Amino acid sequence: MASDRATITEIDKVLHAERAVSGGAKVTFEARIDTLPFGVFIEWKGSAYLLTETALLPWSFNGYAPAVPARQPIPR
Repeated sequence: MASDRATITEIDKVLHAERAVSGGAKVTFEARIDTLPFGVFIEWKGSAYLLTETALLPWSFNGYAPAVPARQPIPR
């Protein structure tokens, strides 16, 4: 029975094409934080953060640092 499900390799090719451009640069854009979904990674002030409902979690290859609390819940 043939499967119509994509393989991991096929999914990775699509994701890579959406996030990289020729020469190895990454696709980026600017957006208001209240327009982004929770769970997205952002770059802010030169560092990477995970966006949650109430805070930004600083991320590095060493793991997460203490959260930077939002002044108020991020509206949706």
